[in-house]
Amino acid sequence: YIFGDFNSWQRTELRLQRNRDGVWSIFLPDAMYENRLVDGSLYKIHVHGNNGWRDRIPAYAKRVVQDEVTKNYTAQFVIERPYEWKHDDFRAPKVGELLIYEAHVGMAQEKEGVGSYREFADFNLEYIRNLGYNTVQLMAIQEHPYYASFGYQVTNFFAPSHHFGTPEDLKYLINKAHGMGANSTM
Repeated sequence: YIFGDFNSWQRTELRLQRNRDGVWSIFLPDAMYENRLVDGSLYKIHVHGNNGWRDRIPAYAKRVVQDEVTKNYTAQFVIERPYEWKHDDFRAPKVGELLIYEAHVGMAQEKEGVGSYREFADFNLEYIRNLGYNTVQLMAIQEHPYYASFGYQVTNFFAPSHHFGTPEDLKYLINKAHGMGANSTM
C-alpha cells in the first residue's frame, strides 16, 4: 500500500499490484491524485512481512527528506521535468592522466557546520582547478540517514543526499564543474 500526507487517504486505500516477475506497481489516474499528490508530497510504502506491518521508503525514491523535529525519513514526490544541461557540448578534456581531487561536500568548507552543494560549487571548484586537478570525485552523494557515517550507510541510491541541499543544488554543482572543464565522478 502507498500512503502519504494526503488528508483524506487511508494507509490501505491505494494497493500495489504484483506482476508475475515479482515487481510491485500502482497506477494512479489523474483524477485520483490531481489535488492530493502534488510536488513535495511525502509518502511511504506500507508493507506486510513475516515481522508484521511496517512503513518503508521505496528504494527507487529520487528524493528523501528528514523532519528536523522527529528525525523521521520520508520519500518526497517530485514532479519530473526534463533538465536542460548548461554545457551540452561538455567533453572530458584529453589529458595524459586523471588528477582526481576527492572531496566530501559537507566537510569541504572553512566554516563550522555542514557544507552544501552550492557552497562547494561556489567556493571549492576554482580552488581545486587552481591546484591542477582535472577531476572531482564526490563522496557521500547517495542518500544516507546518519551523517556521521560519511555516506557509507546508503538508503537510497537514486536520491542525492538531503544533507547538502536539493537535487537542483547538485545539478548546479555539476553544471559549474563541467563549465570549468572538470570531470566529475560520484
